[in-house]
Amino acid sequence: MKHKFFFYSGLPRAGGTMLASVLNQHPDLHVTPLSPTVELLYYTEKYFDEGSEGYAADPQPLGKQTVLENIPRNYYAHIKKPYIMDNNRAWPNNVERIQRFMEPDPKIVCIVRDIPSILASFVDLVNRSNTPGENFIDRWLVENNLELTTENRCYYLMQPTGIVNQSLWSMYQGYAKGQSHRMHLVEYDDLVAEPDDTLRKIVEFLGIEQHKFNFEKIVNVTPVNDVTYNLEGMHSVRSRLQSRELDPVEILGPELVEYYSGLEYWRASKSEHKYNVFGINNGRN
Repeated sequence: MKHKFFFYSGLPRAGGTMLASVLNQHPDLHVTPLSPTVELLYYTEKYFDEGSEGYAADPQPLGKQTVLENIPRNYYAHIKKPYIMDNNRAWPNNVERIQRFMEPDPKIVCIVRDIPSILASFVDLVNRSNTPGENFIDRWLVENNLELTTENRCYYLMQPTGIVNQSLWSMYQGYAKGQSHRMHLVEYDDLVAEPDDTLRKIVEFLGIEQHKFNFEKIVNVTPVNDVTYNLEGMHSVRSRLQSRELDPVEILGPELVEYYSGLEYWRASKSEHKYNVFGINNGRN
C-alpha cells in the first residue's frame, strides 16, 4: 500500500498521547508513537553527503533520492491504513526535508498548552513517581550537581537541551521559516472543552473523511515504553477525555509561574511574547 503522510508534533504534557489515541480511532488514519523517521532521513542523507567514501567517489543523486524516499515508505509498509501521521516534535523544523522525501504539501498537527501548565504537569509526575532522583529530569540534575528542587526541574526542562524548550524551538522554527500555514495548532484546553469541534477541524485540515470519535472509551493502541524516561505515567492515557485540572501556582509557586509565563508565541504578536529572547537562553546564569 502506498501511504499518504501527515505529521504530528507539538509540546510535551499537552495532551499529545491522548489526542493521538483519539485520532487512531479513525478507520483510515494511523498516528504513530514517537517516530525515528526524521532522524533516519537526516543521518542517512548526512552519510551520503559526508560519510561515504564510495558515494563521494561515484555520486548517484537519483539513487540517493530513491533510497531516502523509500525509508519512510518501507518503515511503514506493514501498516494497513492509507494515511500515516508520523509523530516527532522536530517536524516543524524539517518541512523542507518532508517536501524532498515524503510529501510536497506537508500538513502538521501540533498540540500546544501554556508553559506553566506543562511544567506543572511534569513536576506533578515527578512528585507522584516512585523514582525520585532516577527519572530523566532528576538524573540530569544529579549529574550536574544540582539539588532536586521544583525550580531546578523547571530549569532543566526549559534550558536549551530540555524537552520543553527543544519542542518550543522546533515549532518556533516553523514560524520563523514561514511554514506556519502548514501547521494546525490544537490548544489543550480546546481539546478538553470542545472535543467534537476540535477533532472536526483537525480532520478538515487533513482533508480526509470525517469520523465520529468516542471520547468516553479511549484506548492507546500505540503505547510507548517509558523505560527511557523512567517516569511513570509519562505517556499514560485515561479512558475518558478530561483534564486533571492541575493548578500551576500550587505546584510551582507564583514566582515560577510568573517567570515562565508569556512564552506562548503562537498566541501573540512578536511584541507580546518573550520566547524569541528566552528560547536562546532562559536567563539563568
